[in-house]
Amino acid sequence: MAYSNEKELDIEDEFNNYVTDSMRSLALSFIRNITLKSPKDTGRFASNWNFSVEQPNEKVTLSRSNLNNNILRQKKIIDSSRISTVSTLWISNNLPYGPRLNNGWSDQAPAFFVEQTARISGIDIPDGTL
Repeated sequence: MAYSNEKELDIEDEFNNYVTDSMRSLALSFIRNITLKSPKDTGRFASNWNFSVEQPNEKVTLSRSNLNNNILRQKKIIDSSRISTVSTLWISNNLPYGPRLNNGWSDQAPAFFVEQTARISGIDIPDGTL
């Protein structure tokens, strides 16, 4: 029973805020982990992971960049994005050789490193589904 001077707690808003904060945290965790776990010959592939909401980001960075700079850039995008409890979050890498790398083409990363990294981040994706 609430006291007369207490405001009524809006459980739905609290829950929605918790869910969207968790979605942001999960997206940042995955971006950070996949960037650091990606094969790095020149660093171009690792620095081409991008976050977006509702539609995949089709951007390709032509030159490599510092991996930490990309993580920070993606964090700013995640923090400023409009995310709701029904949003679809996308993390994409549009370099054409990405599927080959994920299928074990590079000695620097195991086959299905994307799915393995997703599981480390708390996302359950079976190997070979991407």
